[in-house]
Amino acid sequence: MHRIRMMTAALLLTLPLAAQAQAQAQEDALDRTLNGCLNTANTTQQMNACYQAAITGWDAAMNQAYQQALARGEPARQRTLREAQRRWLSYRDAWMTASRARFDQGTLASVSQAVQLLMLNKNQTLMLRSLQAQE
Repeated sequence: MHRIRMMTAALLLTLPLAAQAQAQAQEDALDRTLNGCLNTANTTQQMNACYQAAITGWDAAMNQAYQQALARGEPARQRTLREAQRRWLSYRDAWMTASRARFDQGTLASVSQAVQLLMLNKNQTLMLRSLQAQE
């Protein structure tokens, strides 16, 4: 029985490898671009520009992953996903509002805000992609 479970798990893990490889390549490209930009940034303004470009990239990737996940489902699943994404967007916006209220001063406050928004968008993108990997 244990062997069957192990074989089933191995099979399930290998099925979405192509999708994961494609997502990883995009993730790596976005992260490499961000890291390269940050390595040359000498000011807070330049750092913020690097993060803004990465946020834009991850936002586009998130929208693409959302549209792909939405296109693959039956109407009931589409409604559920739409509602989940709307609620996630509300959560993200509320989080950022709360974070700005707490960390609104200081030289790196804007960088901290940018990093938080970047990570929220990146994580949601990866979660949406995981829905495709599970199919």
